[in-house]
Amino acid sequence: KSLEAKVSQEFNTRKQAEREAEQKKMDAEAQVNKEAGKKFLEDNKKREGVTVTPSGLQYEVLKKEEGAKPPYNGYILVHYHGALIDGTVIDGSKERGEPILHRVSHIPGWSEGIELMSVGSKFKLFIPSDLAYGDSGHVPEKGPGIGPGQTLIYEVELVKIFSSTEEAQNYEDSKKSTE
Repeated sequence: KSLEAKVSQEFNTRKQAEREAEQKKMDAEAQVNKEAGKKFLEDNKKREGVTVTPSGLQYEVLKKEEGAKPPYNGYILVHYHGALIDGTVIDGSKERGEPILHRVSHIPGWSEGIELMSVGSKFKLFIPSDLAYGDSGHVPEKGPGIGPGQTLIYEVELVKIFSSTEEAQNYEDSKKSTE
């Protein structure tokens, strides 16, 4: 073998070993997080007012309104606060001071919970990791990341259901023109 081929093979072998070690670390972290989430959800579902859906999503109705529900492929305006089970804030419109335009189709647990709501409703969603980001977790552009296997808690107030993608785009454009 040429020197170049030997160096390249050694480099690739080392990189593969690093990837495998990182994957083992993520798998172990996911297992710890899933166990903590499972315990949290087991205790949480015993609380008065908590409903568990067949998928495993848990939700608590903080304020119930009647009316149309948002479609899975729709856009909504929401006020929300997202956290991990240890209280670490992961995201939220409340911290930004205004509601945010969001898709209903996001992570499965979010979508399922939002589709139960009408405008003016406020729910607390308890989302198991398999209905959130699973074993891969999520690293956002800014703010703390969501580790592998983590259970999420969102307090969500549905402010508006947009009737079309165009209406949502017009809302977003009008917001940008006033900034």
